[in-house]
Amino acid sequence: MSRPSVLLHHHDLIHPLMLARDLHRRGYRVEACADRPHSALRHSRHITAFHVVPSIDQPERLAHAICEIVRKRHIGMFLPGTDQVFALAPHHEMLADVAHYMFEDAPTLARVHDKLSLQAILRAAGILTPHAVPWDLGPLPAALHYPVVVKDVAGCGAIDCRVLRNDCDLVAARRQRRASRVPALLQQFVSGRTLIWMGVPTNGRLAASLTAERVLLVPAHAGPSVLRHSLILPELDRQCARILAAVPYRGFASLDLIQDGEGRFWFLDFNPRFCAALHTSLRCGISFADVLYQLAHGRAPALPPQRHNVYSLSLHRLAQRMVRSPSAFASSLAALRYAAAAEELFTRDPLPFLAAAAHRFRAKTKASEPGGAPVPAYSDGTHGTQRPQSRTHL
Repeated sequence: MSRPSVLLHHHDLIHPLMLARDLHRRGYRVEACADRPHSALRHSRHITAFHVVPSIDQPERLAHAICEIVRKRHIGMFLPGTDQVFALAPHHEMLADVAHYMFEDAPTLARVHDKLSLQAILRAAGILTPHAVPWDLGPLPAALHYPVVVKDVAGCGAIDCRVLRNDCDLVAARRQRRASRVPALLQQFVSGRTLIWMGVPTNGRLAASLTAERVLLVPAHAGPSVLRHSLILPELDRQCARILAAVPYRGFASLDLIQDGEGRFWFLDFNPRFCAALHTSLRCGISFADVLYQLAHGRAPALPPQRHNVYSLSLHRLAQRMVRSPSAFASSLAALRYAAAAEELFTRDPLPFLAAAAHRFRAKTKASEPGGAPVPAYSDGTHGTQRPQSRTHL
């Protein structure tokens, strides 16, 4: 039996390096591709080959390049980075046929990307969703009452979400939105514990799933989570399976929900790509990349016993929020104190992020010098680690 192999897109560094380490330990041959070699590759012992491909600004050329690598290198599956899922959606048919691509096509992604249209679909299926309306930057609509959440009309992340509790908050959000010019919506705030659910549906059932509570968010109540705690909620699994069937949706999905004081689950957001909580699932023993590979090749995933009650801390996300928002400093300290008290804590390896930041700093410094040019993104120096064994330019 040949060794399973995966091609990862290495654009954003976060998920590919985590996945490479996990898949390598599971016996996979892992190769990576991006529009330029990255210095962080010097620190990864788990990537055996690197391929230079067109950027995501040229999705058609990128899709053809990926298919060519998969054919020539006899690779079993291609996994995109977070930015590639939407860019490559128009070429889904070709990628699914050649590269066992397990993410959705453009029409399906359009349905889950628009929060207002998705709300209508789920309400018709009997799924609880907080009332939301488009915001023209005017006064608070009569259908809503404080507190409310302001967020982008389209998108997947929680970076720009804010809780507005009074007219002063509304005025501040209006100024910010006028500067960004990104269409926004206002959503009724639901009090409760914030949950993130990840899963892969197949043939009307769930091949794998994981639920985690977003214990601490920075800023509080809305925004990225820095500390998560894994849970077992069979009722939530059934609810999320109904959500995926209502879209309909296949492949990996990440959903944000709220459980209110009465135990009801309210749907908030749909993320059709690998999310920041992926490292929580890896710590709990669930490799969604391995699950997708087994399904792509017609095999039922063999899942080991899942670990529970695991805390995971995103140190890089915590640092980002502390730098961007000094007012979040107190919440950040609370996250660290909470994490220190946890019996079991898993943090993402900071080395790839430090390497990426150092490379960007060197490139920016070099480019700012008179007659200077950006430093090469890849160095042949091994610095005591194994470097990729081969590189292909397409």
